[in-house]
Amino acid sequence: HLNSFFDEFENRKKVIDSRIKKIFKPEMVIIHMLSTENIEWKPETKSKLLKERQIITLSEMEQSYLEDCWSISKNHFFTFNQFLGFFKKNTKCYPDTEVTGFVTSSKEMGEAVTFSISAKKMMALSCVSHKRAKNIYEAQVGGGIRSSHYQRVLKRKRIADIGNYIEQSNEPFKNNVLVSFRGNRNSQLEINRVDLQHKGEGRGATIKIKGNPGTFHVIDGQHRLFGYSGVQDQKILENHKLIVTAFKEIDEKQEASLFIDVNRNQTKVDTTLMQEVERMIGISEIGEKQVSHMCTCLIQDLRDKDDSPFYNPKAIKDSEYTLSKFAKLTVPDLSTSLKESRLMGFSDFSKGLINVNDDFHKTLDFGYELLRNMFNFLKERNKNLWLAKDSSGRSMLAQNNILLNYSIGGMFILFGRFIRHAFKNEIPEINHKKIEEKLQPYLNHL
Repeated sequence: HLNSFFDEFENRKKVIDSRIKKIFKPEMVIIHMLSTENIEWKPETKSKLLKERQIITLSEMEQSYLEDCWSISKNHFFTFNQFLGFFKKNTKCYPDTEVTGFVTSSKEMGEAVTFSISAKKMMALSCVSHKRAKNIYEAQVGGGIRSSHYQRVLKRKRIADIGNYIEQSNEPFKNNVLVSFRGNRNSQLEINRVDLQHKGEGRGATIKIKGNPGTFHVIDGQHRLFGYSGVQDQKILENHKLIVTAFKEIDEKQEASLFIDVNRNQTKVDTTLMQEVERMIGISEIGEKQVSHMCTCLIQDLRDKDDSPFYNPKAIKDSEYTLSKFAKLTVPDLSTSLKESRLMGFSDFSKGLINVNDDFHKTLDFGYELLRNMFNFLKERNKNLWLAKDSSGRSMLAQNNILLNYSIGGMFILFGRFIRHAFKNEIPEINHKKIEEKLQPYLNHL
């Protein structure tokens, strides 16, 4: 049914494009969007529509992400810039920029260029791979749903505070903004060392950047950069020069490692955020370290996924520093107990009780599904130990609830014992498909 609609859409699109170009300047960048509801799209179908017909499909998933960007930041520029960075990264929307800088290289991170550029231009060329955007199809197609998204959406207060500080001090930040070049390496970033080969110890270069949104992904310094989106004074936006170091050829795991190296010793960085970044490189680790990453990932999923029994009302804190009257559970404590349970393994994830085909991601997905179902069952049977009603009749965590690190962590360990008892004659050849069925009598008794 939709195929005939797309043909009609294409014909109308051509007429609309022609009319707009006649009325306005030819340089106008026209964006066609198809907003849908209750349609199950495959990522490859959306991507094909974008690449072959230049139609951006906004299903509930994409709409939800952009609404999140707006509701959290309350910043039009930032929200629209993120939209362009995901969906128009192959379209030249701005004039080319030429800057002067120098080139360095290292064994671990390859070639990097450092240059100075106005805040206004750099914001337009950059976007941030937010955790909330990880399911968007362009994220899936263009770099991996699991591996490239860890930053958090900038909050309205933070943008306003930084914007006020910049306007009052009228001084740009002194430390570098670290970015990764995510554009087309053959055409969007041209480095010419000939003109300045005798400058800067032979490292001088002119750098030409094509005007494509999302050319750079911000690894470290998104607040320093996008704090300028809260600045009203256009002179400041154009005159303030930021120092930027762009890594040309690193992949998402190297980005994550770089973020950790830069922020590991900064107490202002939330340890939970560090754990979220570490989940990006979890699959590349081995042994006990990989199991620890896997346990952290699973607890974060129990905290963040909207079908989790711990999600609504929120029982797992975003950070161990988050103040909450009722939510007591924390990611670090629960992940430690989960590791202790041996469900995900201890010295090696492939030796875990719920291992699925020695596959990191499949084991993680199955682990989430299993724990979600088990705790949903226990939550339903023991509502008075979990939920209460506020004065408006809405669900909230019960004041004296069972949701404490030692009790939920203890259940992880208990589940591990249940599995070992149920499959005592089949360890280590446990069939993961039978686990939930075999554990039902144990859960009924519990």
